[in-house]
Amino acid sequence: MVDISTIETLYSAWTNVSIILLTAALLFYHMTKVKSIHVPIIPAMMVACGLIFIDIIYNLIGLIPYYTRTEKIIHKYSKDEKFYRNTMLFTGATFVLLELMICYWMITDSVSRIKK
Repeated sequence: MVDISTIETLYSAWTNVSIILLTAALLFYHMTKVKSIHVPIIPAMMVACGLIFIDIIYNLIGLIPYYTRTEKIIHKYSKDEKFYRNTMLFTGATFVLLELMICYWMITDSVSRIKK
């Protein structure tokens, strides 16, 4: 039997990778915006949004198995973990939605910078 803490540790590791990618994307986009590095607007937006989309994939790679593994454990052994599982799922899904919003804002910012 796999312990619930092992499953949460695995999900936490995927979340850490996801946060590092998001940080890299935001830092890269900011550096191109303040001209720390000279990258044209469209490629900079594409690279930053690409990193965020990869980040979303990593987040889902962690979130979906987390759900299936905890579902098996909750039904077999402990119903008390359901609240914590649902909290983790809500947090993960909210994180994905926020990342999509960040991509949208990057795209609209890039379009407005091009129009200037």
